[in-house]
Amino acid sequence: MSAPARTQGAPLEAACFDLDGTLVDTESLHLQAEVEALRAIGVRALSTGHPRTFGTGLLPGIRTLAEHYGVGPDGLFAAYAPMWEKLVGSASTLMPGAGEALTRLVGRGVPLALVTSSDEAHVNALSSR
Repeated sequence: MSAPARTQGAPLEAACFDLDGTLVDTESLHLQAEVEALRAIGVRALSTGHPRTFGTGLLPGIRTLAEHYGVGPDGLFAAYAPMWEKLVGSASTLMPGAGEALTRLVGRGVPLALVTSSDEAHVNALSSR
C-alpha cells in the first residue's frame, strides 16, 4: 500500500527527521570513535572487511564490531562510549541545509518529530549545541 499522493502546494501536516546523518553529520565521528576504541583494546588497524555500523544503533554496532574483531563487547563499549561523547560534544555539525529546512518548517508552524535509534543522552548532547 502506498502513501496518499500529496497535493501540489498543500501544507505539510508534520515532518519527521532522523538525527545522525540527516540532521547532524556524525558518521565520520562514529568511525573515529570506533578506531580509537579498537586501538584502546589492542586492535591496531581496521581490517579490510571492517563492518559498517553507522545507523545500526549503538549496542548492535558494538556487538558487530566485537564479533568481527574477536574482542569482548563490554570492553569495546567501555572504550567507545567516552570517546564518542568527547567527539560528539566537540565536533558535530549540522548537515548542509538541515538548519534552513528546520527553520522554514518551524516558521510555517509545521510540527516536527525526531526519529532516531540513538539513546537519550546522545540526543540531549546534540540538541544542547
